[in-house]
Amino acid sequence: MIVIALLKRGLISAKNLRFLSQIKPIQSEQDHCPPYLQLCKEFTDNTDLAKCLVNSMTVHNDFLSEDEEKSILDEIEPYLKRMRYEFDHWDDAIHGYRETERLNWNEANTKTLNRVRSIAFPPNVAQLKFVHILDLDQKGYIKPHIDAVRFCGDT
Repeated sequence: MIVIALLKRGLISAKNLRFLSQIKPIQSEQDHCPPYLQLCKEFTDNTDLAKCLVNSMTVHNDFLSEDEEKSILDEIEPYLKRMRYEFDHWDDAIHGYRETERLNWNEANTKTLNRVRSIAFPPNVAQLKFVHILDLDQKGYIKPHIDAVRFCGDT
């Protein structure tokens, strides 16, 4: 959703975006998809699976305001700028990234992150105290992979 927000604000151009895989989306399968989602051609022969996938997710449009996004970035950017981008990862899933964890945030960002946690993690589920921060280089990318639920919550 952050990429979509950046596109809407004209901060990035769609022609400059790289997608997570080489699989190209096809328009005919987009009929049952919301405008922010594109499915790959492999769903052509399995529209039931495509519909199941679309119906199994929840998207909270504009969940974070532009001001909230900016506030989080303003707080973490000075630290990230001191880090170098890495081009290898222990499981080869991420290339061209800076990564860190942060425990303490200012009051406004703490409220915002708690709101994210309340949606991402079900009640009574133990959460990691640190917020995982991942910043991709312009040429960085994340390969399709399954992340551990303990890191990403119910997403």
